[in-house]
Amino acid sequence: MSWITSLFSFISAPIADLSGSYRERKRIAAEMAASIATAEGNLKLAKLDAEAKRLANQEGNDTDYDLQVLKNRRESIMDEIIITVFLGLFIAHFVPQLQPYMADGWQAMGYKGAP
Repeated sequence: MSWITSLFSFISAPIADLSGSYRERKRIAAEMAASIATAEGNLKLAKLDAEAKRLANQEGNDTDYDLQVLKNRRESIMDEIIITVFLGLFIAHFVPQLQPYMADGWQAMGYKGAP
């Protein structure tokens, strides 16, 4: 009876090894697939996190820029100068001594009479 067991063992051992190694390869492949899926998920999360941080940083930079522009405008008199020049041109239309010069200016720009 022992020779039957050894014969059976002799025949079944290679088959069992093939079957076992096949199962082991399948297990390793499944673990690799799970690791790859986890890594891809982590990569997507990292990209979304980086994009959110970039947008928040950009929004902060835009706000800082706008505040700096407003601060610079407070310290500048250029707006007042521009407003004064155009207000002077508007008022000059109603001063009788300046009206011929204003009409000549409009004609020089190609208008027929006052616009």
